Amino acid sequence: MASAVVLGANPPQLDCCDLLSEIKGSERTQNIRVVILSPGGSAVRTRGLDLGADDVLSLPFDAHELLSRVRWQLRNRHAIEEFRQQAHTVEENRNAASRW
Repeated sequence: MASAVVLGANPPQLDCCDLLSEIKGSERTQNIRVVILSPGGSAVRTRGLDLGADDVLSLPFDAHELLSRVRWQLRNRHAIEEFRQQAHTVEENRNAASRW
């Protein structure tokens, strides 16, 4: 199942970039899609993308746009998983064929 997290760039008592690094740095959670809501300019948005965010929206944001972007991230994640599964199956078939 695909998962997504929406992070505000300045939640009280929590650095969004630290949390993003934790999510993307853990093997268990690295595949969670992360969308950041950023109050800053292009430098802040670029920093979020460089740290591994899957998308960054500037504040104030449009709720419909946020929902569309999260949906796209989840569809994209699903497509990546399908591709990985197909590649794994091809590799298994190739290995089985080479044993014969």
